Parts: sequence; structure tokens; C-alpha cells
Amino acid sequence: MTCKGICSRYKAQKPVGTGRYASGQRRCQICEIFINWEGLWCPCCGYRLRTKPRNLKYKAKLRARVEADAASLKAQTVEAPLVAAGTGAEAGASSDFVKTTLETAVSEGWTKTKTIEELRKSEERITIKKARELTKDAFDAKNAPVETPVKVAASSSDFVKTTLETAVSEGWTKTKTIEELRKSEERITIKKARELTKDAFDAKNAPVETPVKVAASSSDFVKTTLETAVSEGWTKTKTIEELRKSEERITIKKARELTKDAFDAKNAPVETPVKVAASSSDFVKTTLETAVSEGWTKTKTVEELRKSEERITIKKARDLVKEAFEAKSEPIAIKA
Repeated sequence: MTCKGICSRYKAQKPVGTGRYASGQRRCQICEIFINWEGLWCPCCGYRLRTKPRNLKYKAKLRARVEADAASLKAQTVEAPLVAAGTGAEAGASSDFVKTTLETAVSEGWTKTKTIEELRKSEERITIKKARELTKDAFDAKNAPVETPVKVAASSSDFVKTTLETAVSEGWTKTKTIEELRKSEERITIKKARELTKDAFDAKNAPVETPVKVAASSSDFVKTTLETAVSEGWTKTKTIEELRKSEERITIKKARELTKDAFDAKNAPVETPVKVAASSSDFVKTTLETAVSEGWTKTKTVEELRKSEERITIKKARDLVKEAFEAKSEPIAIKA
């Protein structure tokens, strides 16, 4: 169990005039943070949350505070009918506050704990029980329209749309896409993020995978990289690594396909006669003449050819050495 950084969204501020546990906050020992959370398990690391202090001194304080709250609750329940049966102006003044608080809680995605705390700040001194019931009713009533289709509110649709388009175009993994969606201000659930990611990847799967091509903006980089790889005899592994450095973040699969196509297409012309480029022919010619005249071993000759600036492959170096030694076995005159 490790902290994933999700807990920072639910970080609880230290309350004034009361303790953290008494106000409903819970502590995660793995994330080392107090959070406002209804469940028993940490939404970040999955570790069980602590709801009571460990120190005996603070346990006694919490117990005394709970008993005091219970006593005040009884006194409030006695006055509750009087408050409820009050004048229309008094009831209307508090109902507006409660209505506004609940609407804000649902629209902005507050936790139930935070909603209860805000309702308790009302001038009519709403009890914890009543605040919980009001919060539960408001969240249950608003639950259906929020969960209908796997869509998001209009306010966050731009963020979600941009994130999904970027994920598909740049070849993000589904895990990374879900993590980015979870950073939205509306706090998208893991389930909804997975569904959005799945729909986006399924819808974009066919056009993205059609021909193994790249965008016009990066075609120059890819073309240059592949031509250099073929001409200088890079290994396929190195070519894939270089392609992955592109600004468009080419996936490993696409890089492998591009490399395979380039090497297959260039295979015939590269391997035809075992020759080298004109720029390096002087070095190769001198090396081969020295190897034959001084009686070098084929292994040493191959090693010397590999020191060329054009990075001759082992296979090409062996072919050059073989032809040179066979051609020079009878006369000692050398042909380039």
C-alpha cells in the first residue's frame, strides 16, 4: 500500500474549537494526512482509516466531547418542535440557507461530511441527525441524473474531451488516461473514468491503427531517423528508441512497425554489393590494404573496420574482410 496522491483532494483543515476526530475527520497512517471521508478505507492507498486517537489523554478528551455533544443534542431535540413550528419568516430564512448549501454541495461534488459541517453552521442549529438526513435526501435525489449516461457535466466536458483526444493521439496507456481524468475538478469516479477511457479507445481504435504512418508534423523527423538508421546500420532496438524520442510520443508498437517496414524496404539496396559510402571508402580501403599486407587476422580487421565513423555493422565488416582476403590471396595488389 502506497500513497498515490489522491488523498490531497480530500485533505481536511484543522477545525477551530474542536478536535479533528470529533469533527468527523479521519486519519490515514500510510498517507499521513487527515481527510474528510465517509468510508472506513482510504480512497488513496486503501488502508483502514483511524477514527479515534491512540493516546489515552486524547481518547478521554474525545469521549468527554462526545458526551457533551450528546447532552446538547438532547436539549436541541426538545427545542426542535418549537423551531420547526416557528414563524414563516424564521423558517424561510433558514430554509434558504439549507437549500443553497445542499445545491452547492451536489453541484460542486462536496463530500457528505463537509455538507453536514456546513449545514451545522446554520443559525437554527440543525442537529447532526437532521443534517445527515437532509444530506442523504439531497444526494439520493441528485444521484440519478448524474449517473445516467457515461457523460460529464458541460462545465468539465471540455477538459474530459481534450484529455481523451490527447490520450488517443499521443498513445497514452489506459492507466495514465484514467489518472489524468481523475484530476478533473468534478472528481470523476474510477468507474466512470474507466468507461470514458474504454469508449474513447474503442471509437478511435480503427482510424488510429490503419496504415502505419505518422502525422505530417513529425514525418520529417521519422523519415530522417529511418534513413539514418538504414544507411548507418543501426540495430532495430536503437532505431525504435530514437523514434520514441519524437515529440508525438510514438507507441512501441508503431515504432516497431515503422522500423520493420523501413528495414524490409531498404534491405535489398543496402545488401546488394558489399560496398561502403564514398565518404568512408578511403578509410575502408586503407584498412583492408593494411590488413592484407601486414597479415592481420580477420577478427582484428573486422574490429578496425568497426571503428569507422559510419558505424559499419558486423555483418558488413565481415563481408568486406572476406572479399578482400579472397581477392588478395593470389596477387597482393588490392582493389577497393
